[in-house]
Amino acid sequence: MSVCVHLNIVVLEETSSSSAQNGFGFDYPILKHHLEKLKVSFTNDLMCADCYHAFYDILESRKRMKMQKGTLNKDEIDEIGSSLQQENSLHMQQVNESTPKRQIIKTASHRVQNSMSKAVRRFPWSQGEKPKEKYKLKDVYERLLNRPCIDAHRAENDCVMALQCSVVLSQDFVHWVDGNHKPFAEVKPMTIGLLLVTGILWGCTNPFIRRGTRGLRAVRGRSWLSQLYAEGVFLLGNWKYVVPWLVNQGGSLAYLAALQRLPLCVAVPGANSLAFVCTAATGAACQLLASFW
Repeated sequence: MSVCVHLNIVVLEETSSSSAQNGFGFDYPILKHHLEKLKVSFTNDLMCADCYHAFYDILESRKRMKMQKGTLNKDEIDEIGSSLQQENSLHMQQVNESTPKRQIIKTASHRVQNSMSKAVRRFPWSQGEKPKEKYKLKDVYERLLNRPCIDAHRAENDCVMALQCSVVLSQDFVHWVDGNHKPFAEVKPMTIGLLLVTGILWGCTNPFIRRGTRGLRAVRGRSWLSQLYAEGVFLLGNWKYVVPWLVNQGGSLAYLAALQRLPLCVAVPGANSLAFVCTAATGAACQLLASFW
């Protein structure tokens, strides 16, 4: 798997800052995992930011500023996106015709330590309504540069597209990164060990939990309340059910820990797929052993 991040986009005071699209949910944890396997590390002053959140905050802020200048009707609001495309196209043309210069943005050290409010959000709109516009890198690129995206979702191409989008946003992007970055040393590595533990604990205990519920249908009560009480007493008093159920809950704890290190698109299907395979394998093994006894 190729992992690319954009290094040295912004140079802070005696520090460097990297940027990646959805970096905190994918790129940075994978990069941190490979660095730990190689037993190497970056310097402690390396900062990182997520341009996925930057593009959302900057473009939504521009839209709100235009709406505040006057009362706009629905058609005018819909035209804001197209006007942004035209403005950014002209700006991109000026950038291409000029000699690129390396910008140095100075910041105070205490701001670096206290600027993590937006850096670790799972979604840019986690504190508001989900926007109508799409903020995938491909969509942002086409909206800002007003030209079609070619070969998206390839590591090198995504790096180039994100870099071009950041150039179009220019000072707005630099200021956003200046206020919304965090140390790379605080990024948690992405590992699949917790998913394996979750799948094994879930899958291997499911057949035993099912076996422990044998006889539950024979339990009867005079009312629905007494029926519920009788079933609870039956299950909690049966060690063949309680023991695998407790082990199964250990898998749930491992799953919660995995969600802190892995994106949902990896953790949810990965854990459930492993649990399904382990359930099928354990069930087949139990039936095979039962045939010999």
